[in-house]
Amino acid sequence: MAQRTGLSAALACVLLVAPAAPGRGDDLLDRVLATVEGRVITLSDVRTAVRFGLVAADSSGDVMTAALDRLINRRVILSEVERYAPPEPDPAAIREGVAAIRARFASEAAADAALRAAGLDEAALTEWARNDLRIGQYLRERFADAADPSEEDVEGYIRRHEADLRRTGRALDDPEVQRLARERVAAERHEAVVAEWVKGLRARAGVSTTPPLRD
Repeated sequence: MAQRTGLSAALACVLLVAPAAPGRGDDLLDRVLATVEGRVITLSDVRTAVRFGLVAADSSGDVMTAALDRLINRRVILSEVERYAPPEPDPAAIREGVAAIRARFASEAAADAALRAAGLDEAALTEWARNDLRIGQYLRERFADAADPSEEDVEGYIRRHEADLRRTGRALDDPEVQRLARERVAAERHEAVVAEWVKGLRARAGVSTTPPLRD
């Protein structure tokens, strides 16, 4: 039997499977959307991730599909993080992460109500925030050198984005503009390198999905 993962494991929660509303053909509101390394990610997992803003999803497209894709990526990355066991994050940083998740709701009461509705508790949010920090640290350390741009990379970026950079009110050879361009190039390169790495992880993990995803 497949082992649960996604939010069900990462947040250590049990998500409820409710009966379908009268008149609908569905037997269950919940269903398996993906299998990652023999573990499942369900529709409830994805809905919870979207509701709590736990994964960044492009609102201009299919939000649920984008959220599922990011949950799959998170699962395969966490497998690598666990393999190398990086140092534990600062507890204060974890608390800040939890506070940031709760701040997405209008009030503490609204956050508590959303937690109860999803079958989550504070420990679940703490674990999510902890893993966010572990993933971030791991990626920064693993790909630090790969994201370091050359002077040619920076100059190329400045030429391509000259109009945007001039809006800073500074000359293109100003050290602050150079710094900004370098940071942006590094971020783009880091994102591209990580994306290619994750693609390989997903291929080795034997990810399977159940399309189409429609909520």
